This record gives sequence, C-alpha cells and structure tokens, in this order.
Amino acid sequence: MMAHSLLCTGVAPLQAAAVLTAGSRGTELGSVRRGAWGPYLEKHRGHSLFRAQLAQPCKICASARPGGQAPGRGRRGRGKAAGRGTRGRDAGSQGGRPGGRKEGLRDTPAPPPPDKSGEEEGVIEGGAAVLTAEREPLEEEGADSGGASSNGHPVAEGTSPAEASTTFADPESGSESESEESLRADWERLEREAAQRLLALQTRQATERGQEAQGGDEAEPEKRSQSRDSGLEDVDTATDRGAEEGSSASQERAATEAGASDSEEGGVSESGQQKEPSPAPPAAAEGGGAKAIDQRAAELQALAQAHALDRMFFYPERVTAGGDVEVFLNRGVSTLAGKGEIELLGSFNDWQYQQLGVRLQPSAELGEPWWTATLRVPREAYKLDFVFHSGEVYENNAGQDFFVAVDGGLDEASFGAWVAQQKREEQRRQLQEKEAAEAAERERRRVEEEQAQDARDREAAAAAAVAVRSALSASLAVAAPRVPSVFFTDPEPVAAGGQVRLVYNRSYRPLCFAGEVWVHAGYNGWQDGVSTVVQMAPETSVEDKGDWYSVELEVPADALVLDWVLADAPPERAQYYDNNDLRDFHAPVARSEGLEAYLARLEDEAYARIRAERAQREQERAQRAARRAALRKEVAARTAAQFVAVQSAVLYTEPAPLQAGQEGSVFYNPGATALAGRSEVWIRGGFNRWSHRDGTWGPIRMEPTEDGHHLRATVEVPADAYVLDCVFSERGGGDGGLYDNKAGLDYHVPINGSTAQPPPLHVVHIALEMAPIAKVGGLGDVVTSLARAVEEAGHTVEVILPKYNNLDYSQVHFLEETESFSFGSTTIRTWQGKVEGLLVKFIEPENGMFWVGTIYGRRDDGPRFEFFCHAALEYLRQTKQNPDIIHCHDWSSAPAAWMYWDLYHANGMPNPRVVFTIHNLEFGVPQIGRAMAAANKATTVSPTYAREVSGHGAIAPHVGKFHGIRNGIDADIWDPLGDDFLPLPYSPEEVVAGKAAAKAELQRRLGLVEDAGRPVVGFITRLTAQKGIHLIKHALWRSLERGAQVVLLGSAPDSRVHNEFAGLANQLQARFGGHARLWLGYDEPLSHLIYAGSDVICVPSMFEPCGLTQMTAMRYGAVPVVRKTGGLADTVFDLDHDRERAGREGLQPNGYSFEGTDASAVDYAINRALDHWYNDRASWNTLARTVMEQDWSWNRPALDYLELYYGARK
Repeated sequence: MMAHSLLCTGVAPLQAAAVLTAGSRGTELGSVRRGAWGPYLEKHRGHSLFRAQLAQPCKICASARPGGQAPGRGRRGRGKAAGRGTRGRDAGSQGGRPGGRKEGLRDTPAPPPPDKSGEEEGVIEGGAAVLTAEREPLEEEGADSGGASSNGHPVAEGTSPAEASTTFADPESGSESESEESLRADWERLEREAAQRLLALQTRQATERGQEAQGGDEAEPEKRSQSRDSGLEDVDTATDRGAEEGSSASQERAATEAGASDSEEGGVSESGQQKEPSPAPPAAAEGGGAKAIDQRAAELQALAQAHALDRMFFYPERVTAGGDVEVFLNRGVSTLAGKGEIELLGSFNDWQYQQLGVRLQPSAELGEPWWTATLRVPREAYKLDFVFHSGEVYENNAGQDFFVAVDGGLDEASFGAWVAQQKREEQRRQLQEKEAAEAAERERRRVEEEQAQDARDREAAAAAAVAVRSALSASLAVAAPRVPSVFFTDPEPVAAGGQVRLVYNRSYRPLCFAGEVWVHAGYNGWQDGVSTVVQMAPETSVEDKGDWYSVELEVPADALVLDWVLADAPPERAQYYDNNDLRDFHAPVARSEGLEAYLARLEDEAYARIRAERAQREQERAQRAARRAALRKEVAARTAAQFVAVQSAVLYTEPAPLQAGQEGSVFYNPGATALAGRSEVWIRGGFNRWSHRDGTWGPIRMEPTEDGHHLRATVEVPADAYVLDCVFSERGGGDGGLYDNKAGLDYHVPINGSTAQPPPLHVVHIALEMAPIAKVGGLGDVVTSLARAVEEAGHTVEVILPKYNNLDYSQVHFLEETESFSFGSTTIRTWQGKVEGLLVKFIEPENGMFWVGTIYGRRDDGPRFEFFCHAALEYLRQTKQNPDIIHCHDWSSAPAAWMYWDLYHANGMPNPRVVFTIHNLEFGVPQIGRAMAAANKATTVSPTYAREVSGHGAIAPHVGKFHGIRNGIDADIWDPLGDDFLPLPYSPEEVVAGKAAAKAELQRRLGLVEDAGRPVVGFITRLTAQKGIHLIKHALWRSLERGAQVVLLGSAPDSRVHNEFAGLANQLQARFGGHARLWLGYDEPLSHLIYAGSDVICVPSMFEPCGLTQMTAMRYGAVPVVRKTGGLADTVFDLDHDRERAGREGLQPNGYSFEGTDASAVDYAINRALDHWYNDRASWNTLARTVMEQDWSWNRPALDYLELYYGARK
C-alpha cells in the first residue's frame, strides 16, 4: 500500500501505454499488448484491491488521481454534486459546478504501462505512436522554473493546471519536453527518488514494528503523544538517508521488495529466526533514547509529499466499508485557493446513497495548503463520490467529480438489489404504520361509536320508561278496586303475583244484550298490550241486583295496575265493547316495590334488552361479513388464476408456474398469433418486467414439439426473478422482423419462490368525479372502484380531486389541510382525506373556481378543468412526488396528459407515464385527441367498444396504443349475500331459495299476482334511444304473450318518451292485469329487488360502451338477454353459439344474445330463454348459479390495467 503511494504520484500520472493521437488525450485499451503487463502486475502485486483484469487498472491508482476511472468499473462517475446533476466547468475555472455524466459517453480505463524489455521505444501500432516505459512517472520535487504539469512533466512558465493537462497531447508536435529521451530521463530520476523514499519509510516501519513487539500495545498512546509533541523527521531527510544506502535503481527495488517482505512477514527471516530491527532514527524530543514515531503522521506526511501537486488525497489508502476515511484537499492547487469556508458535498455509490455535507478544516497535522474532513463510510458502499465548494465556486475535478473506491461493502449489483429491498421494506414499514394508524383510528372511532350507541340505548330505555310512566300515571289516576253496581275485585286490594276474581255487572251497560261476555286484560297501562283474553261466566253469588259475570285472572308479578275492557267476543271477532266510556277499566295492585323503583328497574331491563338485541344483530352482520370476505378472496384468487390460464392457449410453461433458481421450458403456439405460418420463431426475454440486473436474454430459436402446434425453448430462471417477460419474432438477428408482443404489452408469466418481491406501483388518478362524494355518471364509479381494486392488489393509489363546495363530506374521513402554494394569481390549498379507504388529495384554489355548487354545466368548464389539471401536476411537483403512473379520465382531465409532457417531465418529474381512459366520446373530442397523442397508453371501457370506435378521428392516429378494458361492478354494493334490501340474503349455493324469496317479495310489493310458476322478466334502464326503446317495448309484449310477468324500472329524460311508457303501462295493465308493472322513475331499493327477483334481465341496447346492468344481473343470479354490441358482447356469451368464445376467456356460456335491431331478433333470444326456463328448471337453476359464480367485479379489470401500467412504463 505505502509502496503505491510513493510510486504513483502526480495529478494525472502518465499512462505510458496509451495510444496518443494528434490533438487527443483519449486512451485505447485495445492498443496495449498483453505481453506488456508483467511489470505492472509485479508492481501492484501487494495491493489487496488490485484485480488483474485488462479493463481494470489498479483501484488505488485510478481512485487517487483526479479524473480517474471508477475503480474496477470502467465508467465515469455520475457527476452530480450532492444530487445537483449540473455539469461543471474545468477545475481551473472559477464558479464551476459539479461534473455530470452525459448519456451515451463511455469511458475506458487507462491501461497500465507496458513491459519495454526487448522492445524499442516509440513502436508504431495500428498507425499510432505507442510510448513505452516500465514505471509511471513521479511528481518532481523542486521542479524547474515553469513548474510541472498535472502529468508530472515540465510546463511552460505561466501555464495553468488546466492548460498543462493539454500540453502532452501530440507525439508529433516536436516539442523537446515531450521527446522520448526526456521522458526516459524523467522516469529514471523519479524512480530513484521514489525508491529512496520507499526504503526510508520501510526502515521506519520495521523500527516501529520492532518497538511494538517489545513495548506492546500499551506504548501506543505514549508514542503518538511523543510524536506529536516532538515533531517528525522530515521526509526529505529520510529520503537522503535512504539514498545513501542504495547505489542503483535495481538495488533500491531489491531493498524495496525485501522491506516489503519483512513488513509482511512481521520481521521474521526466511530461516525462521527473528530479525534484528533496523536502527531507529534519532529522537526529536529531549531526554535521549528512542522515541515512538507516529505511523499515521508519517504516512500522512508521505502522502502529502507524494500528492503535492494533486488536488486531493485520502487516508487510509484502502478504504473499507463501515470504517472512516479522511479526505484532504490541496486548497492551493484547486479552484478554491484562498477561500475561507470549504464544504465537501458528496454521496456514495455513484451519487445514489446518502447525501453528505461536511465542513472542511485546516489540517492540524499537515498545515497549509491541506484542508481535511473525516467521513464515515456505510457498510453498503462500494464508492464514495464528492466535490468541494465554497459559496458559488466548486472544485469538481474538471467536471469528473472525485471518487474513492470502497472495499468490503456491497458490489454494484448487490447494492441495486439492496436498495430495492430497502425500498420494499420502507414501503412495508410505511404500510404497516399506515395500517396501524388507521387501525388505531378505527378503534378510536369504534369506541366513540360504542359510547354514542350506548348513550342511544340509554335514551331508548329511558324513553320506554317514560312511556310506561305516562301510561301508568293515566291508569293509576282512575284506578279503583270497585265501582258500585259496575265491577269489583276480590280480594281487595289486588295482590301482585296472585289471583284476582273480577266480577262485572252488564246491566245497563253496552253488553247487556250480548250473548257472551269476554274480558280483554292487560296491565301497567297496557304495557304489553292485551295479555289475557278469557270468557266470563254468569255469577249468582252477588247479593246486589244485576246481571253479574265473573272470571279468575292471574295478576303479573310486575303489575302496578290491572287494565281491561269487556267485549262480546275475542278480539278477532268482537263487535261490541264496554270500555268505560273510552277510559277502560283499571284496578290498583298492591306491591312492595314503589312506582319509582319499578320504573328504574324497568329502564335497566329495557337497556339490557336493547343491548342484547343489538349485539345479536352485530354478530350476525359480522358473520355475514366474514363469509362475504372469504367469498371475495376465493373469487379473486380464482380470477387471478383464470387471468394466467387464458394466456395458456398461446403460451404456457413447464413447470407451471416456473420456479425461481431452476430451469424451465416455455411453450408457444404461433398458430394463434401474428406469427402463424412462419418457418422459424425466436424468443427474446427478460425477468422482473424487463428490469432484472442480468438484462435481457435471447434471441433463442424455438424447437418444435411432438404435438405439432407448440414450439419450445428452455430458460434458466434466476433466484431473484418473480416474473418472466418475453416476446416472439420470426427472425433471430437484426430487428427480428415480425413480432408477437401481445399488442405492445408483452407476455408475462409468474414465477414462484423468488428471493425478491415486485416493487409496488404508485398510481395517481387525476379526475373530476369520484363516487360517492362527487358522482355524476359512471366515471366516478370507475375512478373509485378501479383505484380500490389496484390498491387491494398491493399497490399505492391516490386520487386528486377538486375540493367542490358541494362534496358529500359525510363520506370523507380524516379530512385535514396539508399544504398550500402560490399558483398563478391565486393560492392553492391542498387537503387530504380517506374516501372508501382511498387516499384522496383535494385541490382548493382560493379564487373560488370550484365553489360554484356544481361539477358540470357552466360555460367555463373547459378553463376550470384545465386549471385543475395544471394545479394537480404542480401539487405533485411541489410535494416532490414522482409517481409511476398518472391516470387521467375523459375530456375533463385530459389536459393533464399533455401538460405533464410539456411542463413537468423535464422539470423535476421524470418518472411518471400517462394513461388516459375514454368514458364518453360525445364530449370534448379536441381534448380527447390531444390526450390520445400525449398518453403512453389509452383505454376505453370494453374491448369490443374499442374496436367499434377505433376509426374515430381522435383515436385512429393512435390506435396502436389504444386498448379496451371492460369496467366492473362494485361487488360490495351489489352483493346478494350482504344486501339489506332483500328479504333473504343468498350466495350461489342458496340461489334457488334466495331468488324465490325475492320474487315473492317483488310480487307483493308491486301488486303482481303471486305466482311462483311464472318467470319474471326485468328491465332496469334509462329510456333513451341508445337503450333501444322500440326493442324494449316489443320485449315487454313478447314476454307477456309467453306467460311471463314483466317489471320495468326506468326514467325518461324526454317527457314524450315518459308519456309513451305511461300509456303503455295502462295498455299492459288492461290486457294482462296483475302480470305487468312499469315503474317510471328510479328507486334504489327496488332495483336490488328486481335484480334478485327476476329470472331474466333484458338489455336490448343499440350501442353500449360497457354496460353494468347485465353484469349486476348475473351477480344476482338473473340470466341476461342482450343485444350483441360493445361491452354486452364482451360479457354475455350465448349458450347456443358462444361456447368456444367463452372458453377463450376462461368462462362458461351465461346468457342469450341477438344481433339484429328488429322484433324478430328480440324474439329469437327471448323465446330461447323462456323455453329454457319452462322446459328444464333444473338446468336453469344450474345456469343461475353459474352466472353468480362468474366474477364481474373489478378483480379482472384491475389485472388488465396493471398490465397496461407496466406496458406504459416499459
């Protein structure tokens, strides 16, 4: 190590084997003869960091000289000063910024000096002059007038360091200072001086080791103290002494090797005997005797001498991860000469890890011009990058930055994996903290709700007690044990918990002519209503005149008063009553407990009863919720497996799935792709969404298999691979010819057992609507449902929304203001809250742009929405967010697509890619066209609709990035197992019973004939031309003619259409009576009941971009009958005609469809559906279960969107 510091000196040591062409300082590794490496390897054999590879010079050499290559890596430093990334001017210029690496530049490490033995100097290779030498030049001490260049060669007087670095550029310039003879003389002289220095220093080291062996470790503090107090012997003096002991360069080299050997062997000779230590140099302190020498100070002094003309050096020369490194700046030769405050700005691992900002101090040990700072090197480091600055002036190593190789840490590839792992752990930690905070908040809210509910229960119990008090007070006010000639009780008073004989005289009373007398009795002001009904018998024992009747009654233990009336029959058939002139009859009950005590007890019992009933309801809800959650999880897993299986018709693997760290086979069926009929197929691939550190592989020619359809290729799967990526082409070389890349999304196959995990995506939706807080149409539902589904898949999702003053704030939880910033002529206030479990950021400009009480419908909608998009992007920039995907929707947030690329991609937000979704092509076509041009990927709401509109002027120029992904339904809202609007919740296993109960309730509610033997055909629709009004009318008539009942729930924006259907309702009622009901309006609970109670749901739309009705119907076990268009064609597969098409989607046929637009087309589908219901009820019930089990939620669309997101980022 120390030998290296004395042999390799100078600002930029001469690379003697470099090809030096006219006007160039570049190097060509290919011009170095491999046989010339002998002396270089010999010189560096002791360096623990040296790796003998042609492309890698000694790590210490390269890292110690300004502008050197990254040790062992053959590439330029990233060139950012503490994250600035601005390329600076040369080191000799004032105000230079830290250097930067230009894309596309590749640096080649400078080669070592070649072996010149047996060869002439100045040999010409490949037309270029090759200067040869045995050693690298040394920095000359006491240089001639004019000084020395950074290469250690004479420099003309007045030449700056930056200019000097260019003087040794042209071997044909004829300059005497650049002649080979001069170079040889320089080298020989500097070699001798270096050997002298080395011998002197090794002598000192041997002396130290001998002293340490004698004195032990306890002497070390004393040695350091003495060396600092007494001062060190000057290095030049040691050099002179060393020169006297060696008479030639070869003797000096031999002494060097011997000294190094002694040092490494710990002072033991080859014979195994202990050597005598070399004489110690005279002590500088008074008192005589040998004094300990501070090795560190000696090494620093030697390094400072060796680097007298360098900008910096570092100590120790072997920097290890987890240790410290001292960086020394030679202020005198840097751009910071004369500056009073100097700071080191740095980072590790090509400016990727940990930012440094350390103030330098003048070196107490070396003095001027050396300034120093100590840095702790993290264990993950492989390289330290840094620059120096003072105010606006930088020392950045001529734009290359300084760097130091670090040993013992991670290598570059391992660091990348470590960073990814740290990111995952940080995201996991943040997620855990977020979940913990949310759980704590939920618990707090639960406790608050429990307390509030407890208070409500108390209020309900108190209210019940008040009601009893009121009734009791009224009864007790008129209670009496007898009324002469009317009634009396026996005994008197009446005793609680006993029996009482009630005797009644009907003479001259309302029941005097009744054939029978019945008593209807209760107690405590009719607290429990009529509790006793008993017929009275004639009573002859009463002495008073009259027509007396009597009966024995049980007195409740809780009774304070008896209540009764008399009638001519039991309650269900009584016609005449004696109710004491509407006051009823009351008799007091004697009991030990008073009224107040009774009421207090009654209130406590009511409270306990209310709580028990509520707990029972909550338990039932919890059980139902757990069952729903388990079903959702099961359905999601099934859908994910189906998503992979659908691809198997084209591509599958063995094993399936592939296993990380093992070999696997890929099988491809070109017959189902664009490569059908090609004579050859080649596969190209990678791993981890094309981001694996090993890069891509292939092309590999695929071989035929025995089945005659598939081709096969074998791949090695890395241990840290979690997904296989591949595309296929017709040729192996060049551009590959025709490709099958799955419409630009590529093929991806999951891998099990990976040591790595896929990093989550960060997706931001910029939208004007979001259900349920700002919903106008389906767009709001899509934003919420898609965002929630992607987040449930393990990704980070946010929504940015205007803070309208008409938001449904009851649905926004944890709302708080977060930031504000100036924007244009106003201030933007930003808020955040949770909606449906999603993080939502609200943009609120103080200019009141969104305080207008509406979302759409103003003349300034366009400017308002464009302002919002701009403010949303500015918010992302201000908060230093760099999401992976910005997803904008329809014309209203389309401006975000082009604004991002125009204003923000190159302004602090380089990472995002843009996805744009078209929900409605009727509005904002110019904005949609611009967004289509700007987006990386674009979608609409179903594959068939995408094909239908692909020729539209706004879409056609960009159809290559246009995809159709169907929408889904909200499986929480539309869930028959958790639907409170149904009489009997049901799952697929209970579909028959559940739908039967719903049908009966639907018939009762709408006044239909309650007939389980008739099918019910339902229509839930808007009554517009798009929905096929003429087809709806015909389907109503046809269904009734076939003996079905029909139910329609729909609203008509056009009053004329509304009146037409009102008239139709009267006609159907007149002809079919209680078998037809048309409900012209919208009723949410009724819609749930129609879906559940109908056997068939008819959707005969003229066009339908996606359609939710048919998917909701299937969720409730109703069989859809639809016109084959748009999203209807993508979700309904005809039982008679679409079995193969359904199979390609991993589905079973699930309904009936038609293609025409006339009555006969409707009849074709309706007739087949009703025939099925009438003729094979068991098969129909199986079909109902099948459609319920199919997943029409957002599970599958979310997987499709994730593929699209990854495709946008590719």
